[in-house]
Amino acid sequence: LSRDEVLAIMHKYDVDNNGYIDRLEFQTMVLERIKGKSFQEEAARAFKLLEDPDLPGYITKESVRRAAQETGEKLSEAELGEMFDQLVTGQAAAAVDFPTFCSIQYAA
Repeated sequence: LSRDEVLAIMHKYDVDNNGYIDRLEFQTMVLERIKGKSFQEEAARAFKLLEDPDLPGYITKESVRRAAQETGEKLSEAELGEMFDQLVTGQAAAAVDFPTFCSIQYAA
């Protein structure tokens, strides 16, 4: 997505106009956007957006940081660390592969 497309999505779904998409707003957006698409298709698309170009097949802290910067999303180091926490991913790793990503998304 281009920056303008992301900003349009933010404008549409940030109902409280606080500049962030909270969990409920995100769920609303995802449910509207995936109508007619399978979980696997959408997970693959999301994974591709976050995939580390230097480590194909994996999402890393650096690739998430890059994606956040590209979209203007504010992401603290603590938030980034939580995404890769062993309690979230089920494994102690600096990178998440597609099956793990799908498991995390399905559990959420």
